[in-house]
Formats: sequence, structure tokens, C-alpha cells
Amino acid sequence: MKKVKIKKIVESMLLCITFMMIVLSCHTVKAAVTTLNQDDKGRYCINTADDYYFFVENNNKKPYKTSTIILTNNIEITNQVQGVGMFKGTFDGQGHTISYSATDRELSKENNISVFAFNIGYGGVLENTKVQINDAKLYVGDNDYVSTIFDGNDGSIKGLSVTGNITLVCDESTKKWGTSVSIGGGDGKLEDCEISINYNLESPMSSDEIAEKIIDQTTLWTLCQFGNRDSTSNIKYVNCISHGSYSSKISDVAKSMSEKIDLEANVVSGIYVVYSFRYKNGDSTISNCYYDKDLLKDIRVVTKNTEEIFESSELPNYSELGKSTAEMKNKETYKGFDFEKTWSISPDINDGYPYYDPRTVEITLEVQADAEPKVWKTNYARDYNRFKDYSTNYHFPYRVEIINGTKTNIYDDGDNNKVTINGAKIVNQTEETKELIDKYGIKAVCNPETDIESATVDTSFLGQRPLTVKWIKEPVLQFDKGQEAQAEEDGYTFKIKVINGTCEVKDNEEASAADNPANWGTYLTKAEKAIKIILDYCKDKNAFGPKDSPSYENTDIWAIFTAARCGYIPYNDDTYFDKWFTNTKVYLQELKDSGSNLSKWQATDLSKLILAIEAIGYDPRDISSVNLLDAVGKRNGDNYLNTEYAIHAIKSGDYTSSTFTDKEMATWAHNRATSLLNATDGSFSNADNTMNWQPLVYWYGKEGFDDVTKAIDQALHKLPEIAQRATGSFCTAGFETGCMSYGNNAWNDAQALIFASIFDVNVLDRKSGFTKNGNNFLDAFFDLVDVDNGSIHGFTNYDVPQIARGLNAFVRQRNKEQKNFWDFSDVKVPTKDVNNLILALDANSTKEQIQTARDAYEDLLPKYKAIFNKDTLRKLLEAENGKGDSITKVIAAIDALPAADKLTLENKDAVVNVRNLYDALDDEAKSVISNYSKLTAAEAKIKELEKQQEQKEKDKAAAEKVIAAINALPSADALTLDPYVLQLLDNIQAEYNALTEAQKALVTNYSVLQALRSLIPDLKAAAAVVDKIKQSVK
Repeated sequence: MKKVKIKKIVESMLLCITFMMIVLSCHTVKAAVTTLNQDDKGRYCINTADDYYFFVENNNKKPYKTSTIILTNNIEITNQVQGVGMFKGTFDGQGHTISYSATDRELSKENNISVFAFNIGYGGVLENTKVQINDAKLYVGDNDYVSTIFDGNDGSIKGLSVTGNITLVCDESTKKWGTSVSIGGGDGKLEDCEISINYNLESPMSSDEIAEKIIDQTTLWTLCQFGNRDSTSNIKYVNCISHGSYSSKISDVAKSMSEKIDLEANVVSGIYVVYSFRYKNGDSTISNCYYDKDLLKDIRVVTKNTEEIFESSELPNYSELGKSTAEMKNKETYKGFDFEKTWSISPDINDGYPYYDPRTVEITLEVQADAEPKVWKTNYARDYNRFKDYSTNYHFPYRVEIINGTKTNIYDDGDNNKVTINGAKIVNQTEETKELIDKYGIKAVCNPETDIESATVDTSFLGQRPLTVKWIKEPVLQFDKGQEAQAEEDGYTFKIKVINGTCEVKDNEEASAADNPANWGTYLTKAEKAIKIILDYCKDKNAFGPKDSPSYENTDIWAIFTAARCGYIPYNDDTYFDKWFTNTKVYLQELKDSGSNLSKWQATDLSKLILAIEAIGYDPRDISSVNLLDAVGKRNGDNYLNTEYAIHAIKSGDYTSSTFTDKEMATWAHNRATSLLNATDGSFSNADNTMNWQPLVYWYGKEGFDDVTKAIDQALHKLPEIAQRATGSFCTAGFETGCMSYGNNAWNDAQALIFASIFDVNVLDRKSGFTKNGNNFLDAFFDLVDVDNGSIHGFTNYDVPQIARGLNAFVRQRNKEQKNFWDFSDVKVPTKDVNNLILALDANSTKEQIQTARDAYEDLLPKYKAIFNKDTLRKLLEAENGKGDSITKVIAAIDALPAADKLTLENKDAVVNVRNLYDALDDEAKSVISNYSKLTAAEAKIKELEKQQEQKEKDKAAAEKVIAAINALPSADALTLDPYVLQLLDNIQAEYNALTEAQKALVTNYSVLQALRSLIPDLKAAAAVVDKIKQSVK
């Protein structure tokens, strides 16, 4: 009995397990892939679809960005996710197939139904990969231009075979009817590839209806196998085939359109389906490429205007590319195709069309000239262009010459950029190529004396710099004896790719004044003088506003912040910052009272305001019109530095924010450290990027943040190595002429100096890496500030105070008694401790804690009590004596009043009631009513309205008196020349004339008076005639 029962239990368990496995297999979830595994050759392996998804999302990150990635299995992917950046490594499909489906409409909206949803960058390779598109849907109108195979190709694609179906979808809900479909653009090369796409059309609408929609919206459909209409696309196509097609419904739409479209219309409209095209007059070329013209018959149903545009988009040799199906299946058709090593053709495979079938592995070796290292040199003294007018302020060794009447900027290294070439060398080797090079004894050879015309190196930076070589004859590969044949027998062929490559530019090791520590004090003194010169300049440019009434709205907020951190007192007025804060507090309250929501300000603007408040010795919580710390923590706006600024605003003064907690900021720090550790060299080429890393100072060297410390230490090494110029200055490559002092970007200098100094790096010490050819970047600063004559040069067009901030960071690093630039613990803030004590009070606070808070408040000087946050003081009063309800009631009642400009006399009772509530408070309670100014403004407005009403009533009475007098006058028919009546008309006119303009406007029957008076002349004339007749009768 027991055995039977146990057996049933086991059977039930197995049934449940089987059911669970079926359920799980039906609901596959992407695995959480966090890295790709490497094979024994160091190549990263994509074994599964989840590996592929991971690679696409991380293709531009280390270590994958420049590595070799191999596909080890056939995989099936769906609804690909967009990748980011440029992949510059090698993706080798090893002949495997990626089966692909893209049915999610969101992908179509994002221009992303690409199989390879990333950019293949310069030097990047995609090779030996098959793609089968099972089902890819493209929703017409969701995006004007859609790429189907790759997002961009600036590298090399070789041996890619793409077959399958792409379906255009449209219906009555389609709003935009234009679409342009291509495989993708770029400046790279496609070689030995097959692209055979079958275009289908899915729609409940008839062909006539679709054609009418395209015509009515004057839109255009363009479909192709190869090519791209992108103006930036210059892809070269070599040895490629296509036997793609389109469905009968697309043909039907074209036929219907040919019957309906006005070919003479001056619009771009129609349907254009061809094998290939390029952007008009573009540089794309196509050679030895063929397509089945029986399957893909050209459709060119377009207006003449469109046809003219597309004439220049057609490849010059287009007519030679189409072949019949029979020709496409004939090996003799394919000129330039290597059917011995690369291609095969068989009636039993690929429907009889050629197919990529490499029997050897082609290895491309990059070769450059082998140049001797170049020691940096210039013929120009450092003071060559120093302190010139900004229009000719070229930082050495830049100079300007007039060439053919045009001012031309020249980096003058004369012949100092010429290098000696000793031969050629193979570079950029992978582990695999190294092994093969060693195995077959391969080397690159050339004769420098006969093969090279010239060789120069870019000397604007030190280290490995771009080399430019003009070859008479390019290098060749040389093998050990008999090894070239052995390599072919082993299945390898080698090609050479000559690149310019790099040459090392070496420091000339010239002496610097800073090499002697005894001179460091001189640099410090000059820096302090330069700061004063810069801030005096700011004062002269009114950055500090009016001396007697400075405020946020009439000053440069960066100037206020910078002056405070530098210890500079505007106008030598010790009360200046107090006045600035008091006026700013009033200004912000007025903004709030007028309806402005300060909490929705851009986070960077809030951050600058908070930093200025903290730097001048006030607590941002002293502002009652908005909770600044919580507002900045929301990080509103789209500035790319919103988070970094917010962290400075909160952490520099050791504050907290409920909307951006310490835990959240710590998470940010770890994430930023990770990204910094994985940052490419390009991230270090612009010193302004250090603004992204400076907030890490709050966690640097702290327990639990070893990653932050490691990332910063690495960055401090890389920054001068990559971003600092050979002259000691910082100026991002390519931006030399974008700043007023050519080759010396003051703002790059400033941010680099802040970054180095806050992490306690002495940039004067040559060991820090910030000295180049005897010049450190303090020298670069002093090429921009004339300390002896008190003038500044080369940075007056933007954020002048920023340069002073950089110098102040250096001063603080050298003066160990001062805190680093972003550490405000050296600023005395009298209200801070008081705010902390009061804001910490709650229902559980003891009498002693409440009294401590009260005592701290009472100890404040009157000027600090005057600006103390009334909402915070209210909390103290609530804790002390329970007055909170009545205070809250008054504040709420005032808030409920309409703004002054919206008040009417109907609101008078409400205003009076609020006044009564306020008057019932004691004096201290009254002092915490933060919106009291709104009540007084409302009362003033009511008085104004009452005065206006009183005047209206007076105007009405005066007007009504005249109206009554006019109404009492005889009618026009009864009007006589009775002297009494005439006098009455004059009197009433005089009364009307005595009225104000407003009163006159109320006299609604004035036209009656005017009409009666206009009759008098006629009555007098008639009376005269009567008198004359009477006289003649007598």
C-alpha cells in the first residue's frame, strides 16, 4: 500500500516539473548577461541571443569597443535594442546565421529595425556573417528614413549575406505617408556581400487608396537593396550581388499611382523602387555589383520634379548592374569575383545564385611608417603674442599671416614637425595576428630614401601624435623563406593596409621656473593678483550690480559666488554680501507672491543661487519663498550638468535634500566612478569634462569608495597626458581657433586647474605631469592675465569669473590653511546651526531641546534674525506654545487671497477677515507670517479700488445731472427761439464742458443736445426771412 502511494506522489511531482518546464519554455526571459567570455585567442564570444543583446548595448564600451567579437553559434534575435556609439573592433560571424524578427512598432518609430543596431566606426570590421530576416515590419510614416541592416558603416563590411522579408505596414490610421528604406549609410565599404531583401506590403486598404494617400500628402516612397539617400553617406560597394524583389501589391500601388499622379506637379512625390541609389551627386561608388533585374524591375513613378532630383542620385554605371536571372546564375557574369577562394556557385545552393564561401581566411595587417621619436621644438618665444589685442592674441606658437588677402591662422612649428622614417612596421595587432606574424615571419618593408616623399607629425600635443606620410611607393609584406606558400596552404592570405599612424612627440625637458620649489610662492602671489584683476574687471563691467542695492536680478550670480570664494569684497563694502542676500530674499518672495514657482527653475540656475548663498555665509534654508535644497534635488531642466551642479549645491555646504538623498548621491558616485574607469581617451581630450568628475571630491578617499579614489587617480594621470598641449595650456583639439586666445582656452585651463587642485595635486611639481616642455599651465594662465599692468586678455567674451575660480582652487591647494574649492566648511554661517536645531524638533522633542533651539535663535545678531526663515521660526513657536494652528490658519488665509491684480471689491470682506486673523496674533507670531507682504498688497489694492469706486459714483452723479437737464429740453419740433430756451441750451452745454472726460463718456444723450443746438442757426435764418416779409408787407 505504501509503495503504491509513494509511486503516485512521485508521478505527480514529475508531472508538475514537466508542466513547469513547458511554462518556462513558453515564457523565455532575457538572461542577465554582464560580460562576454573570451576564447583562448582572447576573442570575445557571442554564444547566445542574450550575449548578442548585451554586445549591442555595450559595443562602444571597454573592452569590446576595439576588440574582436566572434559569433560561435546560429542565434535568433527579436526586436533589437538600439546600440550607442561606434564599434571599432572586428565582428566575425564565422559563417553563422543571425535569424531576425522585428515586429515591435516602437522600433520603427525610433528608426531602428536594424539587425546591427549600432555604428561600425572607422577601422571597424563586420565580416563573414549571414542574416535571415524572418519578419521585420516597417510602419509607414513612423519615421522618414529607416535603416534595415546597420545604423552606420564607416568601416568595412565583408562577406555579409542578408536575405529575407521586410513588410511595409499601413492602414487608415497612418498619418504620414512618406518612407525611405535603405540598408544604412556611412563612409565605409561593403565588399563580397549579398543583400537580397523581399519587400512586402501589408494593408487592409486597396492599392488605389494607398496611391491616393501618397499623392494627396505629396510624399515619396523609396526602396532599395543597396545605397542610401543620406547626404552624409559615401559607401563604396565592391563585388556584391542581390536577387531581392518586391510584392505584387507594391506593383499595384505603383500602377495605380501612374494613373493618378500629376507628373507635371512641382512637388516631390511618387514611388521609386530600384536596386541602388546614392544621395544626389554623392561620392558612393559601385563596382562589379549585380542584381536580378527580372525579379527587381525598376519602379520610377514620380513627378518630373522628383525625377530630376533622382537623376543625380543614380549611380553612373547603374545600367550595367542589372542582369537576367539566367545571367545571375552564370559564373561568367561576375567580373572581379574570386571563385577560387571567396565565392562559390552551385544550382543546388542559394537557388543557383553565387554565395560567399571563403576557403581562406583573409588577414588585413595595418602598416605605418616607422618614425623616430620627435623632440618638441618651436622657434617662437613664449611671449611672442602675449597681451596683444584680442583680434591678434595668438598663443604661441600660433601666428597669423595674410595669405591671398585672407587672415590665416597658422600653428608655427616650421620644419620642427618633420620626422625621420627608418622603415615600416605592422601596428594594431591582435593576439591572433601576432601569432600568425610570428609563425610566418611577416614584416613590413620599405626603402625610406626612395619610397617616401615627406613625413610630418602633429606637434600640438606630446605623446603619440598623428603622422602624415606622402608615399612614393607603399610598403609591402615580406615573409620568412617559404612561409608565404605555407600560409596559403594553411588557409591564410594576407593584405596590407597602409595607414598614417602615429609618431611619438617627446618632451624637450627644458627647465621651468617651477622646478625650484622656492619659486612656488611667486606663482601663488601672481595667482592672487590675477584673481583681483579679474574680479576688478567684473566690477567695472557691473557684474556686482549697484553698490547700494545689489540683488539676484541685477548681478552676475557666478561673479557673486566667485568673489565670495576668493575673499573679494565688491566695492570694499563689508556689508555688500549682507545687502545682496537681503535684497535677493525679498526679490524671491516677490516672485513667489506674483505666482512664480521657483521650485521649477532649471536645476543649474538653482544650484548657482544656492552656491552663492552658501559662499557668502548664509544658509539656503534662510530663503522662505522656496525650499531650495529640495527644489535643486529634483534636477529640473535639460542641462547636461544638472546632477553635478545639484550635488555641489547640496554637498559643498554639508546639507541634505529629501529629493536627492545621500544614498542616491552615493549611488551616483559609484556609477560615475565606473564610467570614469571605463572612459575612452576621447573623454579626457576636453578639460571641460572634468566638471562631470569634480563632484566625486565628496567621496574621494572615503571608506567604501575605493572605486572613486581609483577612478580619480587614473583621471589625474590621463588628463595632462591627453588634454594638455605641448605649450602647457589646455585647449581641446580642433577648437584652437574657437577661443579668443588661439591654442590657450582659458576655460579649459580653469576647469583643469580646479580638478587637479581639489584633489590636492600640486600642478607646479613636474612629477604631477602638468609641465610640458618647461611650461606648466599656471604659465598658460599668466599668458592671459597681465599681472604687472592689471589687464586680462583672451577670455572677456564669456564667464570671466570662471578663470578666477580656477586660480582660487590653486591658491587653496597651496595654502593648506584653506579648504579645497568645493569644501565650504571654511565659511561661517551663523544661522546654520540654528536652522539645524529647529528643523530637528518634532513631537518627541524635550523641553531642553526646544530651549536649546530658542537660545540659539536669541543669540543671533539682529541682521540674521531679520532674514531668518519665518517658516522655520514658526516651527519653533509651534513646539514652544502650540501657536501653530493659528499661524498656519493666517498663512493659509493669505495664500487663499487672489493676487493683487486679480482683486475686486467683492474680496474686501475676505481681506478684512484675514487682517483680523493676523491682528489677533502676538508680535512674535506675526513675525513668522512669511506671506504678510501679500496681505498688505491686497489691502492697498482694496483701498485703491474703493477710491476708484467712489470716483465712479461721483462721475455718475455729475453725468446724471446733465442727462436730466437734456431730457427736460423741448423736442426738435417744439424748439423755438425763446431767449429762455436759448439760454438753457448754453447753460447745459457749459455744464457738459465742465465734466471730466470720464464723466462726459457717461452722458448717453449728449447727441440730443448737439442736435438741438445745431437747429438754432436754421431757426434764426427762418425768423429773419419772416421778419423781412413782414417788413415788405408794411
